[in-house]
Amino acid sequence: MASLKRWTLRALVGAAALGMAVVLLSTIRAGAADVPRPKDLRATGRSTVTPRGGSDYKVPLAEAGFVAGQGIVEPADREIKVGAPVAGVIARILVREGERVQAGAPLVELQDDVERAQAESAAAELESVRAQLKRAREGRRPEDRLASDGDAEAARARAALSELTAARSRLLKERGASSADEFDRARYQAEADRASERAQSARAAAAHAGWRRDVEVAQGALAQARAHLAEARARLDRLTVKAPRAGTVLQVLVREGEFYNANIAGTATPLLIMGDLSVRRVRLDIDERDIDKVRLGQRGYVIAEAFGARHFPGRVVEIGGRMGRKNLRTDEPTERIDTKILEVVLQLDEGKELLSGLRAFGYLEPRR
Repeated sequence: MASLKRWTLRALVGAAALGMAVVLLSTIRAGAADVPRPKDLRATGRSTVTPRGGSDYKVPLAEAGFVAGQGIVEPADREIKVGAPVAGVIARILVREGERVQAGAPLVELQDDVERAQAESAAAELESVRAQLKRAREGRRPEDRLASDGDAEAARARAALSELTAARSRLLKERGASSADEFDRARYQAEADRASERAQSARAAAAHAGWRRDVEVAQGALAQARAHLAEARARLDRLTVKAPRAGTVLQVLVREGEFYNANIAGTATPLLIMGDLSVRRVRLDIDERDIDKVRLGQRGYVIAEAFGARHFPGRVVEIGGRMGRKNLRTDEPTERIDTKILEVVLQLDEGKELLSGLRAFGYLEPRR
């Protein structure tokens, strides 16, 4: 019985050693883990017929030392999602998809009947206040100013006559031909006429220049009217959406007559999407295991299914500052969806036929 147990134990140990040897031999024959085996290359290069008769596209494996990643084509400075600051009904769409526009060009107009009427009312109010200020500065009506001027002239004439009478009374008094009482009456009359002349002259000046307090009040009303007009025009201007920069209209997302809501469920809703198509870029998702192999200025290329094996060369112009989640998925069963990635932007030397939003696959050359 004891010998049977020893034999069984020896058999188990031998089987385990044989299994380990087989695993070790397979590992040695398979080579490095990051180098594809011949059968892997054959499997990825296979092609089968889809139910609709098309080919089953397979992404080519990267050459040895290359860094690969999925990406998406974008304009020179990413897509711009243009929206309006307020909600409203779309009155007019002023651009078409594919049209190039300059910075500040009108793109979409929202209904503005109420706001336009308010702006016109504010403009009319401003003109009214300007007229009131002009009147306050100029004084009373022309007829009133003429009457005031006449009164002032009459007062000056009476004052001059009274002064002559007072001077004559002084001479007669000195010669004894007039009493002191008559001289005093003439002197006091001259002083009264001079005071009357000063008062009439001041009234005439006020009739021409207006009262300072009235002018100050009118100036305050003018400033307020200007502010009201600026506010009304600003509200009206917000209903015309303008291009934030020069670029091409990639997609119009609304139609005339639709109601546009600037904020739906806490997310900004765009009216249209535009971008600078002077160059094309591809934003690649580089696996966290390969981020040390990426440098600014590094050369590479991308391919896209629609263009077969054609290479679109470019160079790395931007590297993200933090890790993030994958932006694109291949839907392959073996894909690791929990892998962190680094965004790397490859600016292409050519490839203006690549549409914004097109999926591509990028390959960066090994560091030298």
